[in-house]
Amino acid sequence: MNTNYKFRLYVQTPDHRPEIYSAFDVESKTARDYGFEPYDLCTDAMTAFAVGGVTSAGADRIDTEREKLASEIAKQLTAHIMESIKSRDLRNGYPQKD
Repeated sequence: MNTNYKFRLYVQTPDHRPEIYSAFDVESKTARDYGFEPYDLCTDAMTAFAVGGVTSAGADRIDTEREKLASEIAKQLTAHIMESIKSRDLRNGYPQKD
């Protein structure tokens, strides 16, 4: 069973050329470790312990890791967007060949 988070990018150009498709995965373990899963923010440590939630300090740590993960995803997404845009560029008047 595949449990990766899948990111798919479809780009439709202004000149209505066929859509450009790009994709990448984030391993579920990495996403889980960095806090893609929702948390239960509790007002005090006793409640957090009783219900398996987190206090505001714990939530801050999780959100810091989420931000790191989001930053990594943004880098990958930026690279895929640039690849899609550049795929329309010409070389010596002809479409580029990989």
